[in-house]
Amino acid sequence: MGGASIPGVRGTPLSRRRGLSLIELLTVVMIVGLLLALLLPAVMRARAAARRARCASNLHNLGLALNQHLSVREAFPSGAGERSFLWALLPYLEQANLRNWRIDDDTAVAPIPGVFLCPSDEPRGAALARYATSYAGNAGTFGREPPSEWDGAFAADRLKPADVTDGLSRTAAVSEWIVGDGDDGRPSRLGSIAILDVDFPDSAVGLGSFARTCEAAIPGRTCAVGSPYKGSYWFRGRLGHSLYTHALVPGRPSCRAAPDLNAITAGSLHGGGAHVLTLDGGARFVRDSIAPAVWRALGTRSGGEAVSDADY
Repeated sequence: MGGASIPGVRGTPLSRRRGLSLIELLTVVMIVGLLLALLLPAVMRARAAARRARCASNLHNLGLALNQHLSVREAFPSGAGERSFLWALLPYLEQANLRNWRIDDDTAVAPIPGVFLCPSDEPRGAALARYATSYAGNAGTFGREPPSEWDGAFAADRLKPADVTDGLSRTAAVSEWIVGDGDDGRPSRLGSIAILDVDFPDSAVGLGSFARTCEAAIPGRTCAVGSPYKGSYWFRGRLGHSLYTHALVPGRPSCRAAPDLNAITAGSLHGGGAHVLTLDGGARFVRDSIAPAVWRALGTRSGGEAVSDADY
């Protein structure tokens, strides 16, 4: 006789019923783990790509706003002063009501539009760091005083296209930069601004020495910290608040040295470089391996340098 049958199920012997063996269970777990190991990196890469695309889209919107400002005002906005070029672009980003915001002089806090924030940026702990912008305007090579002498896209006065003799497509307007997490007690090598207590001669040799010293700087270890994070007070037209320089290529430290040498550096957390918008509204990803001379040429509006697409 065959084994007993399960009640209600014909022809199913009880002797043939059994669960998974330990080896089979371990095999299933291993297969599931392997699938997760294969899928998770792909999911993370997809999310990183989506964040990177969102950052590029924000930059594209800033380019549209810049050119709308140009159409209406017949000039690009100025960059230096109590209000930044970002503040001037608010009406062209559907943020005109924010211009009526009363800014507290003690805290200097104002809401920051989402278009000024890259989703790839890391969370910021300090209260004021939460209002720091992910994008900055090009003040030129070293941002030396006075602002009327700045050689970038944003200076003390509004620039007209005729002032940009290097060409709108060959002059950087806005770039991403690394802000840092805002922790005052733990400065970031790429997100903080270091102070170099060195007297650099006012010459090509001195400027080169400043750039090399800054590139090796570690804020809080090899030098003092001037600001724990970049991008604070996004509505202020000042270096480190809404403006960067082309003294160093993207992905390098940011430094200041007396009396007025500034390497407020571009960069991003995407890895390998940063998105850069040119004055004609075009945007592209610039690698941090770009030649320093080419990067500085992109930072000047009338330097007379010859730059081609193949150079970067």
